[in-house]
Amino acid sequence: MGGTDTDPMRETPGDRIGALLDELSALAQAYGERSIRQDVAFIAEQLRSQSLAIAAIGQFKRGKSTLLNALLGANVLPTGRLPSTGVVTRVLHGIQTKAIVHYLDGRSETVEVQALARYVTEEYNPANVRGVERVDVTLPSEFLRGIALIDTPGIGSTLLHNTQAAHGVVGRIDLALFVTGPEPPITQEELEFLEKVAKFAERVFVVVAKIDRATDGAEEIVQFTQGMLEQVNSGGMRLFAVDSTQQDGRLNLLRRAILETLKEEGDRVLQRARGRRVRRVGAAIRQSVELRRAAVLLPRQERELARAGFGELIVETQERADDLVHAIDRFPDEEMHYVDALLQRLSDEAARRIAPEAFAAEAPEGAEGEIYRCVGAEEQVWSERVFCEMQSHIESRQNTIVRRTAELERQFLQAGCEVLGLNAPVTRDDLEFGKRQAASRLSGPMPTTGLEIVTSSLLGALPAPARAQALRRRFSHLIPQLLDRSRGRVRSAALEYLTNWRYSYRAQIAQRLAEARRVVEDAFAQASQPGGSEEATQLQVQRIRHDSERLEALLAQLADASASD
Repeated sequence: MGGTDTDPMRETPGDRIGALLDELSALAQAYGERSIRQDVAFIAEQLRSQSLAIAAIGQFKRGKSTLLNALLGANVLPTGRLPSTGVVTRVLHGIQTKAIVHYLDGRSETVEVQALARYVTEEYNPANVRGVERVDVTLPSEFLRGIALIDTPGIGSTLLHNTQAAHGVVGRIDLALFVTGPEPPITQEELEFLEKVAKFAERVFVVVAKIDRATDGAEEIVQFTQGMLEQVNSGGMRLFAVDSTQQDGRLNLLRRAILETLKEEGDRVLQRARGRRVRRVGAAIRQSVELRRAAVLLPRQERELARAGFGELIVETQERADDLVHAIDRFPDEEMHYVDALLQRLSDEAARRIAPEAFAAEAPEGAEGEIYRCVGAEEQVWSERVFCEMQSHIESRQNTIVRRTAELERQFLQAGCEVLGLNAPVTRDDLEFGKRQAASRLSGPMPTTGLEIVTSSLLGALPAPARAQALRRRFSHLIPQLLDRSRGRVRSAALEYLTNWRYSYRAQIAQRLAEARRVVEDAFAQASQPGGSEEATQLQVQRIRHDSERLEALLAQLADASASD
């Protein structure tokens, strides 16, 4: 990565770009929605840090957090059996080892890195009830110089726990570590997502993690994955296979590829990424400027007619949005019918395996403890099976929701452009639509109660034949009761997950569509301010024209400055 000029009297390209970004930020403040202002702030932050943003992206439970820990050579990021990461976590170079929690309401606090799980995992922060936007972790690691490693929630959930987090990661990736695995090998859904990620990232490394688990042979899995990648990309993606539990040559090969990219292409990658983000921000601000200009230039009577026409189009489009929301509301109930049937089948199979006769011959205290252990193990299997099945169904629904929401967003903006006589609108990419990951912690086996311990002691005093008969009777009631209780707990966790998913997506649909409407409504509102004389209107036109010209000049200057950086 390029160095900086140390002469304090001489302006560096970075200083020039920073000053231009300050002006762009002022225009974004005047015309842009919150996400656009965040984009400009991120571009400025990355300019200051000169850090390559490298995000681990992939389906849930592919081993993203474990891979990043392996690259760091330290267990910094929490991992677990169930999907762990629910909040975006950035790992940066720093003198001290610490974690800074950034909240959605603008607050921040410094916490111990050992406490990270409380803020970023679904186990301790389900559905992000703490309201965390992201967590920044700093480590004095040489590997992190010039790098910002980003851990994300799984896709199928996606790119992140809410719209802001998704927007803050997917649109800001320089290099993507797309993590897949051998069980199962890369899926068609992953390929479709990978193709979209490649539009954002300047470089994509596809990583087959957990290669040690390849039951059909590691080489065959790698060849299969390579063949699937050829459907998406003609050699532009690099493929790596690693065992994240071993600091071996395969992991070092990936680490070396990242460092070589940083050394040989880091400046160019950052320039291209910055240019892409600036163009994207500029297009969004330009659209808002043009909408305001068109609204101001319309005569008052025509403007009011256009405003009314926009309102009618919005009503029609909102009806389609309501239909989408209703479909989301119905999904948890529909899915729970499937979950109930699956749990009943699993419970029946378990009841045949955990038969009273198999435990009646044991000592009472040992038999009952073994029954609890067996049922607890069954419950864990059910939890993982139900979660995976639900996630598969949710992925399919999410693809439809993302597509239809993007269509509705375009229709909102298209309606505003049509009534004001403008060209087709610019909208955000579908990938910037995320959700809160809401996996609930599914508990393990239930402890033996005091009454059960006393009962076991009494049974232990009986002769062997009588004891076996009593145990059979007791276990014939106990086993179904425990299985039913486990089934109820897994069902409750599944329902909570689906409910959180529904609320999250309802909120995000409302937010995205409200922002699309607000761009147009603000244009009408600014043009229809009370007391607007002809002179005031001309002043508005002049100001908007000036801002439009300044925007185009800024975009051109930023392009030139980046090219010479």
